[in-house]
Amino acid sequence: MIRTCADAETQSLAQPETSALLRDQPPPTRHRPAQLIWMAVLLGLFLTAFVRTAWVAEDAFITFRVLDNLANGYGITWNPGERVQVFTHPLWFLVLVPFFLIGTDPFFTSLALNLAAFLLTLLLFLQCSRPINVATLAISLLLLSSRSFIDYSSSGLENPLVHALIASYLSLIVFNRETASKWHWHVLFSGLIWLARPDAIIPILPLLASSLANAWHSGQLRSSKWVVATLPAVSWGLFALFYFGSPIPNTALAKVATALDTATKFQMATDYFVWTFRNDLATILLITSGIVAGAVSGNTQLRLLSLGLLCWLVYLFAIGADYMGGRFLSTASVIAAFTAARVAIKPPRIGIIALSIAAAIATPSLTHTAAASSNYHNPAISPGGIADERGFYYPWLGLLPSLHAGNWQTHLWFAEGTAAAKAPGLYIRCTIGMFGFSAGPHVAIIDPYALTDSFLARLPSKKNVRPGHFERDIPNGYIESISEARNDIHSPMLRSLYDDVRLARQGDLFDLERLSAIVRLNTGDIRKRNASADTSDLGMKARTSLCPKFGDSGHVDSTDTWRVSTRNHRIFVEPAQLVINQNSP
Repeated sequence: MIRTCADAETQSLAQPETSALLRDQPPPTRHRPAQLIWMAVLLGLFLTAFVRTAWVAEDAFITFRVLDNLANGYGITWNPGERVQVFTHPLWFLVLVPFFLIGTDPFFTSLALNLAAFLLTLLLFLQCSRPINVATLAISLLLLSSRSFIDYSSSGLENPLVHALIASYLSLIVFNRETASKWHWHVLFSGLIWLARPDAIIPILPLLASSLANAWHSGQLRSSKWVVATLPAVSWGLFALFYFGSPIPNTALAKVATALDTATKFQMATDYFVWTFRNDLATILLITSGIVAGAVSGNTQLRLLSLGLLCWLVYLFAIGADYMGGRFLSTASVIAAFTAARVAIKPPRIGIIALSIAAAIATPSLTHTAAASSNYHNPAISPGGIADERGFYYPWLGLLPSLHAGNWQTHLWFAEGTAAAKAPGLYIRCTIGMFGFSAGPHVAIIDPYALTDSFLARLPSKKNVRPGHFERDIPNGYIESISEARNDIHSPMLRSLYDDVRLARQGDLFDLERLSAIVRLNTGDIRKRNASADTSDLGMKARTSLCPKFGDSGHVDSTDTWRVSTRNHRIFVEPAQLVINQNSP
């Protein structure tokens, strides 16, 4: 039986004279009523924050469209007939599958599952925080006021699932003397976290490496346990390689393999942290507290968690961070909270000082979390391209506004998708989530950002792009190739690449030529071809952008939807003339 961190002794303690001691025992019986009251109060505040901020992100509807296709017999596809892994979260996808198969409402189902993961994370955090004192109250207050954590404790995305898995891993395995030395549990949880979101494993890599190193030195590594511990991650990886043609999600290819230079990515990440400092100081303080607390704790586990947090920050600079303010710091916030909560600050006056500082910084942020307005709206995008994503969509996709309106499909992009469904065909669209979901399977969509396009994702992105929006030039002949179901791409190198991509995503699953193409797509051969591709022959729109620019108001400043049509045996790409119902917003 696995016990939680609050019910098991820790592996090691720092010396009594140090200023930071690792918690080891549950509180004495005489303190339990007061502790339970504090836990209930904190839980109530966090639940209030969830209800007042719950929303579903535009990106969540990308996954919902694939799930809808699966439920209607089109397989795991974005465009029916094209097998592309357009989600970065296989485990979250699999959790949602049975609910879509029985026809439940995707909006409320995703929020209900987010809530379940949120509650598990909180309960494990409060267990690991006992006994609750002024220091742990300071950490709890920072977590409650962290816009990163609260905003992405819902959203319909995988973040809450990652939080719950990280919390379970730390509470049940790392901080538990019975299981901390059992390497196979570390591997199993790491695999599950990998499936929830591959890069979420980075902050726990030092812990995983330490566990495997200790097992190696003690001669405990056993092949039979390897099979069981790695089964979930390996099974999906093999399935993805066979079914989609790549074990790496296409979204990862689109956002990481951009060919942008290091300086550009560094500037993007800098803008991301500047935005966070200005808009979410509680998250910055929380992560800093976790790093410092772990480093000075005198405990190997906490020091490894501190190192893992630093690794995550380095990773964000390496990839250019993201455009969703706070999203890429939510998991780090959870790890930091658990790390800091395991350290008992002594003497008590230090805890009082910490609580005072936390209260001064966190209280203003509570207007965005526990005291958030049901009319919250913040469509502004920073000069660096960073957005308060919840503020951008909340008036339409927030839980409370949706309940008030009696409908969660009030955004214009839903109406545009419905209009496109009445004129089925091939469209080019950049904001694809809501549009794609409501358009349905008879509307095929080319995504210039390449999230759903396994060919464009392998091409270099444009320069001077917004973080997370790495638009690709569309090669000459690509539109014709999609529209006419043949290969009309002009560039010989790109034509060869498209042959392999088309085989992988559309060919018969067991066709030997398809399997050979998959091998080429996942070996150095494809990288050589990409490097030598003639980028001067890349596109009908090489000097302009098919994708819109967003003003400070959040409105699209240019056409977002293009219709592909055929006239006199020629292909035309023109702004789509979608007839929107006058009652639509």
